[in-house]
Amino acid sequence: MNAAERPQKKCPYCAETINAEAIKCRYCGSWLDKRRFLEDWTRPRKGRQFVGVCAGIARQMAIPVTLVRIAFVLLTVIGGYGVLLYLALWLLMPWEPKPDKAPPSAVSVTLRPPPAEPADAPDPEQQG
Repeated sequence: MNAAERPQKKCPYCAETINAEAIKCRYCGSWLDKRRFLEDWTRPRKGRQFVGVCAGIARQMAIPVTLVRIAFVLLTVIGGYGVLLYLALWLLMPWEPKPDKAPPSAVSVTLRPPPAEPADAPDPEQQG
């Protein structure tokens, strides 16, 4: 199925024709499904400098993390709001879920009793 045969819809923000299953408009960059946008709003466990707020925002908005950090610094210098916003997001943004190493059903543990000593073996304390 080529691009011309796919179902189409109009972006509610810029009125350009886009794919019906699109989440974000490719022309204006607007998020079409706000629930999807906020669904993955988490702080990463890896690739962060402090607590992951800037990295989480950058990952969610698909922009370089350096731009987000510069924006927080500018907000802090201009009016002090950068620190307040950073702290608020630190409290509101949850950590991303920990990756499961292996599902519990895939782990097989076999417990074996310790090897039994033969009954006719001499006791080392009595030999001495």
